Amino acid sequence: MHSLTLASISSSEKRELLALLAEKERRRQRRKFFAMYPDEGPLRRQLYPRHMEFFAAGATEWERGMIAAN
Repeated sequence: MHSLTLASISSSEKRELLALLAEKERRRQRRKFFAMYPDEGPLRRQLYPRHMEFFAAGATEWERGMIAAN
């Protein structure tokens, strides 16, 4: 088994790794949905079927509307 360390990869591979890590972080920050509606816990997605239907409709519908209040 070969262990990968930073010392064992080239400079170009390190730059590529940094770019990939930066992209991963950018995507994480832009995906607030998963923080608001996690897989498990008191706010898990399964408790909000209408919300999930609304979000899923974004894949096929150009326009959607939501009326909500506190």
